[in-house]
Amino acid sequence: MEKKTVVLSYRRSLFIALAVWTFLVSMAALLYWNDQTRQIVSLAKNTAKTALNKDFATRSWTILHGGVYVPIDTITPPSPYLSHVPERDIQTPLGQQLTLMNSSYVLRQMMENYGTLYGEKTRISALKPLNPSNKATAWEEKALRYLGANPKKTDFYELEQKKSGTYLRMMIPMFTDKSCLKCHNPSENKIGEIRGGIDISVPLAAFAKMTRETLIHTYGWLGLIWFLGLGAIIAASKIIRNKAFQLYAKEIEKIKNYQSMLSLVIELIDKRDSYTAGHSQRVAYYSEIIARAMYHDESIVKKIKEAAILHDVGKIAIPDSILLKPGILTPIEKDLIYYHLTAGYDLLS
Repeated sequence: MEKKTVVLSYRRSLFIALAVWTFLVSMAALLYWNDQTRQIVSLAKNTAKTALNKDFATRSWTILHGGVYVPIDTITPPSPYLSHVPERDIQTPLGQQLTLMNSSYVLRQMMENYGTLYGEKTRISALKPLNPSNKATAWEEKALRYLGANPKKTDFYELEQKKSGTYLRMMIPMFTDKSCLKCHNPSENKIGEIRGGIDISVPLAAFAKMTRETLIHTYGWLGLIWFLGLGAIIAASKIIRNKAFQLYAKEIEKIKNYQSMLSLVIELIDKRDSYTAGHSQRVAYYSEIIARAMYHDESIVKKIKEAAILHDVGKIAIPDSILLKPGILTPIEKDLIYYHLTAGYDLLS
């Protein structure tokens, strides 16, 4: 392995470590952002439910008492939608004119005149309203039909995007009970079915503002942790790089020793057999040329050259009396000469 390769490997490892650390911190920031977003929605849902439950409690109290009588004035005239109700309008012994307000009338007046005193304004809607102004919009109709198809659900909500920002819109159902039939036609309303609902739109901007400081504080700490982590990774990588260079230097020293040993072995073989002196170098030379033409990988060419120069190293195991014999070899001597292949393999293994 060349020093350039070691440097590139170090840089690649450092880059990967920094990228992984940055990814982990980014994921932590993203998960915290998502958690804060869920908390914003949860706060908005709780606010919406609180407001809706107040209206629902008022409605339930009004229904429990069969409606309430209030003095007739310009704010509370007799409801034309209750004209079929007996004793809609009555007069006290002192001559005070009173009119009956059912739960829808009470809630509508509270929503229109006093809704801002206890939060966001709410609205009553129904699929079959007595008062046309309570007719469900497209969203309200969707919510009512969903609640009707899923009786176990206690509310329906969605996030809405408006020009003024993002809103959480929620509806809770109103069920028909026996007291409702005083005002509503029994033939069109069955006890226990959803007669309508109360819905509300809560802006998320106020809750987002509440969590902004927490986000800034948390992201500040995450940024500091990320920065310290970068410093730790860089410091650790420098230590690892120095260790790698030390190991590289030792490896280079081993390679030099190995090459020196090869040179000594080849020199020893050439001195033992002057007849084939230089043969291993020539084989290595031509093998390198052929390998370079066949392969582009320098490491493969290097291995082939080393193998070629050592192909006769097994001759060390052959006695001089046979290796240097000038005459014709006997069959047994030939077998011993051939043994240099096995001996070379064993030596290099």
